[in-house]
Amino acid sequence: MAEAKQAAAVATAMAQVEQVDCRIWVVSWNMQCGDMEREQGSAQSLASLIPDEAQVVVVGLQESAGEQFHMILDGLLSAGGRGFTRLAVGGAVKREQSRSEQQAGNVHGRGDGGLLTGKLTSVAVWVQSELRESVTVQNVKPLDFGRREGSKGAATMLLRAFDSTIALVNCHLSAAALDKRMAQYGAVVEKVATTLVPLPAPLPAAVLLLSRLLLLLTLAWLVYVCRWATRWATSTSS
Repeated sequence: MAEAKQAAAVATAMAQVEQVDCRIWVVSWNMQCGDMEREQGSAQSLASLIPDEAQVVVVGLQESAGEQFHMILDGLLSAGGRGFTRLAVGGAVKREQSRSEQQAGNVHGRGDGGLLTGKLTSVAVWVQSELRESVTVQNVKPLDFGRREGSKGAATMLLRAFDSTIALVNCHLSAAALDKRMAQYGAVVEKVATTLVPLPAPLPAAVLLLSRLLLLLTLAWLVYVCRWATRWATSTSS
């Protein structure tokens, strides 16, 4: 009986929540660190695959030759009436931003075909203009596995879409032994849980001391009241 009432209460609460139809299209692509000319063709191919009904586009890349791929997609997704804008923490990515600001959250490195040009593991989000106020990037955090691993690691992003919070994690793990990959996966999970999602700031020491003092004063007052009430009850009965 209690379970039925609880289920009914949950159903009532869910019925009162505003339902929003937000269509998110997600793709992950290992590009094998091709040159810029090849990546331009890849970006055009990718843009052609995005369905017309998509409102938010999430692209995770591994072994990309550089930020140029994102810039090409910027042009392709904003042209032809598609109206997409790439997001960063605090708003849209702007061309006047520094390279480090535009690439915040990405993992950079060399090796595996990227000795000269370098490569990166990244995650990026494009959103249609009418959803700019409803879909925002809350945080980004890169996790690399050290210089010897090149660009292997995880690019992570915390996305707020209407009333939902979504953790986006794009990993490029080692191709070595399974135990090494599992250890890297564990490091990614721990990183996301402890750094991507912002935790409440700890209270200052002075505030903690004051709260403890107030607690002690409250307890002392309660003890005094209880003793006074006991004495009063004893004197009244006698």
